[in-house]
Amino acid sequence: VALNISVITIKRAYLELEHQGVITTRQGRGSFISETVGLRASLQQQDLDTHLAAAVEAAQMLGISDKELEARLRKLQQETVGSKR
Repeated sequence: VALNISVITIKRAYLELEHQGVITTRQGRGSFISETVGLRASLQQQDLDTHLAAAVEAAQMLGISDKELEARLRKLQQETVGSKR
């Protein structure tokens, strides 16, 4: 109520979290964080895939070939790894 968020919005958020396996809901007891092993890594990989799909789409709009996109990704990866050392 203090945040002015609709009950329907909250219900949808809980349903989405349940569909993703982040929480489990037990009738009469409430919702609890899931104990699924590797859930965090799985969600992070899904997030990465979303970003990579956006990069592929942007490259296609710019006419960048698959090989050039791959080369750019490798270059960025090397620069990122090099800057962390």
